[in-house]
Amino acid sequence: MKILPVEIKSDLKKPKLTKSFHSFLEKYKPKNGLILSETLYQEKNKIKFRPIFSVAKEIL
Repeated sequence: MKILPVEIKSDLKKPKLTKSFHSFLEKYKPKNGLILSETLYQEKNKIKFRPIFSVAKEIL
């Protein structure tokens, strides 16, 4: 089973993990994660920060 944690942030200007997202990553150890915002497009370790309009491209 593949787990892809996804978090949506409305106003994210720089790549930052919330405490709950970080806890989830430590507990379940997924290969990667996805944080969606309005405009941020970066990668930090195994976490992708993407604009919400690109979600289909990231999960399909």
